[in-house]
Amino acid sequence: MRGRAPGAVLRAVLLVGLTLGLPVPMGAQQPLSAVAESARSALARGRVSALFQGADRVQLQLPDAQPSSAVAAGQAIAALRGALARGDGDRVTVARYREVGEGLGYVELRRDVVGQGGEPQRQRILLGYRRSGGGWNLVEVRVY
Repeated sequence: MRGRAPGAVLRAVLLVGLTLGLPVPMGAQQPLSAVAESARSALARGRVSALFQGADRVQLQLPDAQPSSAVAAGQAIAALRGALARGDGDRVTVARYREVGEGLGYVELRRDVVGQGGEPQRQRILLGYRRSGGGWNLVEVRVY
């Protein structure tokens, strides 16, 4: 492909794959921006388990619950599904993402939903990641 930077095609393929929840090839440098978009897309479609690909244990902090020590990914998926019970008109946006230290990054999502009583609600969802190899692994979830 003429006129394209060598990494541009790889980044485009990774972004499409992450958005669809496909596994990322080992050794590929996964940008945090692509992780943020993948997380947004997964939550907007109600695919909570897609957040946990490659995660072994995750620390949770959910509304009306004490912060947990790290729990198995399956347990974290079940708890997060309960905390994010779907309403009408879910809208999820990426508020920000940032690398905050050597191999650490976070993604902040905002979720707007109309609850059962018709009241609009806004949730902040903070996702903490640790770089592992060429990708990012989820290690912490906080919902406010």
